[in-house]
Amino acid sequence: YINTGFVPKSKILTIELKAQYTGSAPSSTLFFCGFKPSLASTPRVNIMLHNNDTFMFGMDATGTTSIDYDNDIHVLKLVGESTKQYGYIDGSVVYQSSATTTDFSTNTLPIFLFGRNTGGTGEGLMPMRFYYCKIFADNVLVREFVPRKNSVGVIGVLDKVNNEFYTN
Repeated sequence: YINTGFVPKSKILTIELKAQYTGSAPSSTLFFCGFKPSLASTPRVNIMLHNNDTFMFGMDATGTTSIDYDNDIHVLKLVGESTKQYGYIDGSVVYQSSATTTDFSTNTLPIFLFGRNTGGTGEGLMPMRFYYCKIFADNVLVREFVPRKNSVGVIGVLDKVNNEFYTN
């Protein structure tokens, strides 16, 4: 997993990523990205493949879709607004729910890519090809990650907003 260093403090949050799941049918839940303090706590944010082989999105209450996993390249997007939250696959809304009432202002956990940050530990690590991830907080672009290899050959992601390189 990669620790993005970004700690969401607002539920007005958008995460958009382009990726390709490269595994077989998941036998456990795998995360494209996310965070939560512990197994049964909030606040939390997830874009994942559930072990029932469907895409899932959500902030606090995570909702499943009827969209089965595949190994195609997809643009996945989770949008949290003041009254609703939405999950998109390739531009189509596939999940919609009432917005979370959880206060994100006390959150201390950064979002992880390629897995979920569960109380500081990487969980549900996702085998995938990664193309990009954009994170918006309060409608402002705060991270834009693209895959890169640094000057000594280490593979990671470059945040184009802050010009920082992140590795596993």
